[in-house]
Amino acid sequence: MLSPQEIVEKAQRVYPRAISAWLANDETFFPYRMPCDLSMPASQSELIRQVDLLRNESKEVKGSGYSITWEEKAKRLYGRNHYPVAISIESLEDLVKLVRKLTEFRSLQTCVEQVRHQFPKLNDWTTRNWQKLLLVAEHLNELLTVTQFMIEHPRPDCFTRELPLSISSKLIERHKSLLSAWFDALLPVQAIDYGSTRSFEQRYGFRYARQHLLIRFLDLHLAAEVGCPWTELSLPVADLDRLSIQSARVFVVENKVNLLTLPKTMRGIALGGVGHGITMLFDISWLPHQELYYWGDLDTDGFEILASLRHRFPNTQSLFMDLETLQRHRELAITITNRRPENATEPPELTESERAAYRICKAEHLRIEQEHIAQSAVNQWFDQLKCCSDRASVCTDSGLTSQAESK
Repeated sequence: MLSPQEIVEKAQRVYPRAISAWLANDETFFPYRMPCDLSMPASQSELIRQVDLLRNESKEVKGSGYSITWEEKAKRLYGRNHYPVAISIESLEDLVKLVRKLTEFRSLQTCVEQVRHQFPKLNDWTTRNWQKLLLVAEHLNELLTVTQFMIEHPRPDCFTRELPLSISSKLIERHKSLLSAWFDALLPVQAIDYGSTRSFEQRYGFRYARQHLLIRFLDLHLAAEVGCPWTELSLPVADLDRLSIQSARVFVVENKVNLLTLPKTMRGIALGGVGHGITMLFDISWLPHQELYYWGDLDTDGFEILASLRHRFPNTQSLFMDLETLQRHRELAITITNRRPENATEPPELTESERAAYRICKAEHLRIEQEHIAQSAVNQWFDQLKCCSDRASVCTDSGLTSQAESK
């Protein structure tokens, strides 16, 4: 036979559904009949003990909680008597008291009343997200105040900590997810920037500390050409986009050390330290028109970043991210925890050699960090690049000369 503790455990699982029904004004949820096993034990003394325990913890004795339906039956082993045949919970109040959630429920009632009274459009959100509402009960008044301010002053063009409100300076930073859901439901469409790569601040018109990209000019003449007196600096993407870069070799390098040790090269400029934030580069208007290279770690993450960049900029070439490099530096590989499922789709943007290296890294959970590639190998690659450029220049000059002589 079901014990009172087992009834409580079952009721705890029912509680979230009951709250959702209450929020949706579903009056059919109660009384709730609980599926349970009320079979009789073999021993009469044990039957009496269990029935007494069940009755003593029930609503008819305690005034709240679960109710027992009794039915008079004649049993061969126990004779004619009243036996429990069903367990039910008659009301939401009985349920919250049974699972010891009365204080929580009273708090939820207050929160729901506040939100629905001030912002009726959040009714659906409240029904689906009442547990989130409980988590912010202590700061609900402040969050409602922020939301009202945003409705009255959309896209305020200030930092979140500058809002002229009597709230904690860190409140918005700590509750961006909830506020984002509220703002999307309540603000006019023109007050929201729906760009997929936009941060919370960009989406709702706050000022923010812009992320900087590390930039290193590998050619002093190129730096002078764009009017930059520094060879190493950092800039937000929007400011970097304003540089007049033409006919350059752009090296996107993940690790700062590698970026700072790249050899000087004609028309070269290096950008670094973006990782999975590679989408920042998508806003640089001059980037598609340059000779573009990417150098990241030899691992699945590195290849996926490469593929993402190449998807946007098909002319992207990789640097030290191929099967030959993996085989040559295999002794430098470390084993990592690979969180990707074995059947994860390979990035289609990889070349044959890159794909072969990707498969090995994925299957064997390998990573060769780009810092481990010897500087001598890097210098040699750049020397070859310089030689190729020199030969191309000579061929171009010779072609121009021959054409001039023929005229």
